[in-house]
Amino acid sequence: MIDEQAAPVHSKKSRKKSFNSVQSAPFADVFANLKPANDEIPRAQARKPALAQSLDYVLQYYWIAIGTVIAALILATVYVIAGPAKFTSTATVYFDPRSSQVGRDSQVGGDFSMASSLVQSQVELIRSERIARAVIDKIGLSQFAGSKSGETLDSIRGLFGIQRLRLSPEEVSMGAAFADFQSNLSVTRVSTTFVIQISYVSNDPSATQRITQAVADTYIGELLNSTKRSNTLASAWLQERLDGLRAESQSADRAVQDFRLTSNADPVVLNDLESRSQVARVSYESFLRRFTDVVQQQSFPLTDTRIASDASIPDRAGPRASIVLLLAALVGGALGIGLSVLWGMAGGAGIFRRQADVRI
Repeated sequence: MIDEQAAPVHSKKSRKKSFNSVQSAPFADVFANLKPANDEIPRAQARKPALAQSLDYVLQYYWIAIGTVIAALILATVYVIAGPAKFTSTATVYFDPRSSQVGRDSQVGGDFSMASSLVQSQVELIRSERIARAVIDKIGLSQFAGSKSGETLDSIRGLFGIQRLRLSPEEVSMGAAFADFQSNLSVTRVSTTFVIQISYVSNDPSATQRITQAVADTYIGELLNSTKRSNTLASAWLQERLDGLRAESQSADRAVQDFRLTSNADPVVLNDLESRSQVARVSYESFLRRFTDVVQQQSFPLTDTRIASDASIPDRAGPRASIVLLLAALVGGALGIGLSVLWGMAGGAGIFRRQADVRI
């Protein structure tokens, strides 16, 4: 009797156990599919060095690197074709330090270091603010810049609570044009020669050539004006000195004539007076010749610098297709290799298969 009652109880427990095992079987399969990717890697591969394992990922998922490089090249090609083009024009000027006043005074012909210093000083003169502002006024560059930059600066000052500077619109425009002009201008000495190269870069090819030529012309004009101003100052000083020497020479001549008219003329005193008169006359004639030269130079000012070549036809300066494409290939390749390694470390396409199995 006892055995008959116990049998049903045992059978109920068995049925319950078997039902639970059947019910938990799908969850076991799901958790088995959710094992990390590292469990699927063979132990021999897991023991590989990190560099070798990364190389395996790159070789296995090479298509990622290739696709990234192709995408980068496509973007670079679009940038080269549709991007803003830049053009450059070049002019050269010749400066002979041996024909300059400093060169004549210091005999710079045999001193290369002195000649180099004089040429470099001309390079800095071309880059000076005086030349830049003269070119900006001549071309009218200030009317194309200034308003937007002034508004931007005012906005930045307002964000940080900085009080706005009291500048007129003309000063703002000139400041913006000057900064843009200096950033696009390049002035260099050609090797160890006395030739200076002037280059300007702009988005407008015609403006590029006009600005480059204007820089060279303004530089030569500034040298001529400087020579004229120097000659004007020199002629004023020479004129004053010449008047004094003329008076001294006339006074010495009168002293000689007056002494000769006296009855008791002393030859020693007479020789001394004649010597003084001669010195005064020579000094006067020397200053007179120098004064004549300065006046001629003032009327026809000459400079030791001249334009060797006018502004060239603008050439495309950027973006350079070869450089842009090369950089795009290098960046795309590095990015593609990194993505290939990350893809391999994440388990590759198996991640999506496991997620699909879990959803099923």
